[in-house]
This record gives sequence, structure tokens and C-alpha cells, in this order.
Amino acid sequence: MQLYHWCDMMTWSKHWHCVAPYSSLQFSDFFCSILSFWVTLLAVAKMNRQLRFMLFITGLFALMMPVHMNRFGITTNIVPIIVGVCIVIISWVSVSTLVVSCCSVDLNMFILSVAI
Repeated sequence: MQLYHWCDMMTWSKHWHCVAPYSSLQFSDFFCSILSFWVTLLAVAKMNRQLRFMLFITGLFALMMPVHMNRFGITTNIVPIIVGVCIVIISWVSVSTLVVSCCSVDLNMFILSVAI
């Protein structure tokens, strides 16, 4: 999505081509870069498929307006990353507590088996 950099050439070159309005290309670039963080963090989280896809679409629509209003703002970039990391942590903790409660592994036996 680096097409909007072609439009930057008009300041120093007499041959430049813009395939779309500069602001549209810039919005698409910033939106896709922030959305890639969101999608990657949700892909790492341990959750069922329907919930993951629902969060993909919810995040897509929730990110669209802040990126459009202020694509250079720090909160536009930080908030989805923090929320995504929290979702990953919550999902990993919930899965690990389920596994520990199901299996109830003796910690001393585990350490002994790893040491051998």
C-alpha cells in the first residue's frame, strides 16, 4: 500500500502519477498497517473461530473512523495494540488455567522430568 508515495514525487520531479487522491491512498496505507497489528494479535490468541472472526470484523469497523479522523495520532495506533495484547493475555491465561485444572500436573514431578 505504498502507492501514495508516488504522489510525493510531484514536489521534486516533473513526472509523477497518482492512481487515486493522495488522502485516500494515505488512509488506506495507515488503516492497513494498524489493521495488520489487530489481525496478527487476534490470530495469536487462543479462541474459537466464530469469536475470532467476529473480533476481526468489529475491529475493522472500530478502527476505520479513528484512522480517518486522525491517522497520525498516537492513540489511533496504541489503543488497538493494547486491546489486542489484552485479548491475547486473557485467552492464554484462560486456556492455561483450563489445562492445569484438567490435568493437575504435580509440579515436583514436572521439574524432575525436565531435569532428567
